[in-house]
Amino acid sequence: MTHYDASTPVITLRLLQQLKQSGSRFKTADSTGARLSSRELLIRTLALRRYLLREVLAPDEHRVGIFLPPTVPAVATNLAVALADRVAVNLNYTVNSAMLKQCCEKAGLKHVITSRKFIDKVGLDVGCPMVFLEDIKDRITLGDKLSALCNARLRSAAGLHRYLGLQHKTHDDPVTIIFTSGSTGVPKGVVLSSKNITSNIIGIDDTIHLSEKDVVLGILPFFHSFGYTIPLWAGMTLPCSVVYHFSPLEARPIGKLAEDYQTTVLLATPTFLRSYLRRVEPQQFKSLDIVVLGAEKMPLGLADEFEQKFAIRPIEGYGTTELSPLVSVNVPASRAGAAGTSRIREGSVGLPMTDVKARIVSIDHDTTLGTDEVGLL
Repeated sequence: MTHYDASTPVITLRLLQQLKQSGSRFKTADSTGARLSSRELLIRTLALRRYLLREVLAPDEHRVGIFLPPTVPAVATNLAVALADRVAVNLNYTVNSAMLKQCCEKAGLKHVITSRKFIDKVGLDVGCPMVFLEDIKDRITLGDKLSALCNARLRSAAGLHRYLGLQHKTHDDPVTIIFTSGSTGVPKGVVLSSKNITSNIIGIDDTIHLSEKDVVLGILPFFHSFGYTIPLWAGMTLPCSVVYHFSPLEARPIGKLAEDYQTTVLLATPTFLRSYLRRVEPQQFKSLDIVVLGAEKMPLGLADEFEQKFAIRPIEGYGTTELSPLVSVNVPASRAGAAGTSRIREGSVGLPMTDVKARIVSIDHDTTLGTDEVGLL
């Protein structure tokens, strides 16, 4: 079992190590037809980073807005922002323009990276100067591409990390701000650090064991802490591949993507599963090895129905944005590693992740309760 400690690489170094190590192996794709190896993704990310630092970002501009659905360009943009030593703020495209403007003001954003096609589709005004990927594509120079190619191929991960000026990075440095309205309806910015994200990645690696044989179905938005931590950062810093679709509710293209890329891991909510039950064919989800649900309680009837149709039973996990976000998960036998025994208690959210400690306290005061006593987690 791996634990987080002081020797653990910061998330940007971990990313470079994985992309260098994976090299020409397939890393990511999306339903628009984009498909990249690890090396191709690294080259594209480095060229975009170079352009942003030269043409867009001021030296004192520490936070960068991103307004894109989960796709390969959105992945490259998030990675480029991190490698430019900036904090990514993925904005929620399911809220109204007034709330988006509030989030931009709270985060002190000077630019939001988006796409014209996406802005036309959602019809929202972010209330902040926009930089369009379509324009960037035409303005990235041959020099940007050559620099990216040489650095990706010739430098070691540690050497590239130093060259990019990231040697000073610590685990306490913020990586992202995730806006959550919670129960108040007013957006609150939750700052997640390299340590928050990295410790969760280690926990996922220890419990779910994502290997190079795994293909994760990336349908959760990056403005959500699960989407940001697992399909984006865990997917890019572990040996697995990830394929993305821009909406978790579009069952038919998701079914096709799952079949085309033989996906093994699905992270979803009970609401999404109901849609897949109606519109996805059994053979399209045939390769799935683990289905983890969160955000809502999983009705056992839904689990029965899904298992009957797709021959795999969904399990539950739990998390909260402020808690990195993953707290606990059930683990099926196929993912239990050498132990080979499943750690599933149906109706529960599973056992805490590696390096996560949990306690139950009284509803009325902060007294730790014993086993079988009802209280607050």
